[in-house]
Amino acid sequence: MILQCSSSPVNTRPKAIKSAINNSSNGFAVIELFTSQGCSSCPPADRKLNALTARAKDENLPIYTLAYHVDYWNRLGWKDPFSMKLFSDRQSWYSSLFESGSVYTPQIIVNGEQEMVGSRNAEIDRNIEQVLNEKSNIEIKLDIESAGEDLICNVSIKNRPTASCMICLALVADDITTLVKRGENSGKTLIESGIVLNFKSTKLETDQLKIILKRTGMNGNRRVVAFIQDEKKGVIYGATNTNL
Repeated sequence: MILQCSSSPVNTRPKAIKSAINNSSNGFAVIELFTSQGCSSCPPADRKLNALTARAKDENLPIYTLAYHVDYWNRLGWKDPFSMKLFSDRQSWYSSLFESGSVYTPQIIVNGEQEMVGSRNAEIDRNIEQVLNEKSNIEIKLDIESAGEDLICNVSIKNRPTASCMICLALVADDITTLVKRGENSGKTLIESGIVLNFKSTKLETDQLKIILKRTGMNGNRRVVAFIQDEKKGVIYGATNTNL
């Protein structure tokens, strides 16, 4: 059974560009940062995510960094060009799971379970090392084809969780430079990685899925992250990514 979430142009022939598969015997760390260019407390957390992104690449570690730029800071003078209400809604969903009653930036969530202030480096590192040493038997294979403005993401899963889950895919950009002209960070040049440009999730009901992500014209290094998340608990059971 193939779940088709969108369709590519009729006259565009897909071209395979990248493939990735996670090592199901190892642990992994999905690092989700809720941030904003309009928040003066966020640059230290952005730099931490930059460092984790670089570490993942340099050491070939299963650390998958995602920066969701929320939109509720936009009212203070600077409209974050990467902000989306979708990301603010995702943070509110986590807030309801954690029963915290509030949202804030910068916030980091590790594997959908542990949340912490995004600038508390020692706590972040401790949580990452813990989950990297855990084991998972879930295997995710991600094959990506290019068809015009579409990225066709073919996902194959082994040992799919029995819990009610969703499969999430994110198009991510690294090493993006922005000059902030207004707001709390006015005059600062921000260099950010893990910026989520496009995000889709759908209920996971089969071992094979086809999901379409739209390209963007954004420069920088781009990748696609795929992960399986419990719909009710938020726990992330497996993840992989591939560079484009």
